[in-house]
Amino acid sequence: MTQVDKKFSDKPRILILGALGQIGIVLTKKLREVYGNSNVVASDIKNDCNSQLQNGPFEIIDAANYDSILKSLKRNSIDTVYNMAAVLSAKAEKNPRKSWTLNIQ
Repeated sequence: MTQVDKKFSDKPRILILGALGQIGIVLTKKLREVYGNSNVVASDIKNDCNSQLQNGPFEIIDAANYDSILKSLKRNSIDTVYNMAAVLSAKAEKNPRKSWTLNIQ
């Protein structure tokens, strides 16, 4: 989609990081309902073949890897990002450095 095409489109192009988490799944479903399946790219660090999000685009993206996020933004003409990626407390305690990087940085 070019800038000219985007200018005339009233629907945002959305990327959701951490889309397979508890909140990410609900958010992705709702945004796809509002803006259309093809306008909302779901992503997560894991690939869940049985995902409830098979009705639209999905990419494997590590939310701590800026380059992979940037590539997806460009490839999909994304203008809005929701970051739902996080490591929750029990897992974070097992790997505090990785959790700090994802949750804080």
